[in-house]
Amino acid sequence: MPTLITDQQQEARELLQALAVQAMSASERAAWWRSELAAVQTHTQLFMNRFPTQPGAMSFASLAEKNRHDEERELEQAMNHAQIPHASHAASAY
Repeated sequence: MPTLITDQQQEARELLQALAVQAMSASERAAWWRSELAAVQTHTQLFMNRFPTQPGAMSFASLAEKNRHDEERELEQAMNHAQIPHASHAASAY
């Protein structure tokens, strides 16, 4: 028999999960996110098999790929911004 979970229990579970993810190393977090993505893709594929999309709708795989590219671009921009000192700061050092 399934157990009903209250909103407070679900919120507590999500908070504990978020804290556990923060405590992981970067490689552990990446592996965790990959497993989460795989689970979402599996569930989505099962849903899509049961309820096909309308013609012209973006597939989950296309949307996931677009989001991945967007996130990679944002991360690259953030890293570039963090590594390159502003020109006025570099000039004032001399």
